[in-house]
Amino acid sequence: MPNPPRVPESIAFGQVARRLRQEMPGRVTQGEVGAMVTVGRVYISQVEAGSTLCRGDFAARLGKALEGITDEENDGTQTELYKAWVEYIKPLKDRKKESQAGLLVTYRNYPRFEYTSSQVRSFCSMIVGGLFQTREYASHIVPDEKVLEARVARQAIFHQTPRPMISTIIKEDALYNCVGPPDVMCGQMDHLVDVSERGLAVVQILPKWAHLAELRGDFDIATKADGRQMAYITHQVGGLTTTDPHQVESCTALYAQMQGKALNVADSLAFLRKVRKEHESR
Repeated sequence: MPNPPRVPESIAFGQVARRLRQEMPGRVTQGEVGAMVTVGRVYISQVEAGSTLCRGDFAARLGKALEGITDEENDGTQTELYKAWVEYIKPLKDRKKESQAGLLVTYRNYPRFEYTSSQVRSFCSMIVGGLFQTREYASHIVPDEKVLEARVARQAIFHQTPRPMISTIIKEDALYNCVGPPDVMCGQMDHLVDVSERGLAVVQILPKWAHLAELRGDFDIATKADGRQMAYITHQVGGLTTTDPHQVESCTALYAQMQGKALNVADSLAFLRKVRKEHESR
């Protein structure tokens, strides 16, 4: 049976396992660690490479071995490796539940990472980003009820304590791209104004004249308190979830450039109200 494809979470878990092995006293090899937990060197190599999704009981046993715990009454669930398994691998094991939630395979890793992040940034060019969509607006984009519910559920991040720093840059074109009838567009503009005025997020509008040669598509960036980052980058036929430092840095650098060219918060609010009146008059 082929191994599952490497995903950001399995890679991150593997990096923890590799680091813990390398921190053990002496030059402990993958084969020696495998012998401690009665598996072969190849399996340890797969775990460290992020090319397999191990079970929780194995993560606990491996965690004990890597930390040198010999107490048989210690179940290993307090080890660093098992905690990493809970954070990274456990959510991936529940494939069926995620499928029912209607999340695309290439995307579903991102919302979990985003929900536990300390900073969230997004850029959208043709439609308002999913995190900021009203239900009515979203229903004209994702008619499937399960996908719609998953998108709306993502907005629970606005009500967390503490709430992460959330910001979005919306290209002017997205505000005029009519997704649904005028009342839907008016409601969407009202929602963006409300989110901004209540301080739930920083909302900035990128005018049409602001040209960026490097811009290729929309993206979301989530940053955790410990500095780890993940980005979801959309393209014409889908999207890419990545933790690759170069890809994420490319997005963060581009976002910083756009902030310098976008309208400030006050001017963005005025612009949203103007667009709202234009949709209302249609």
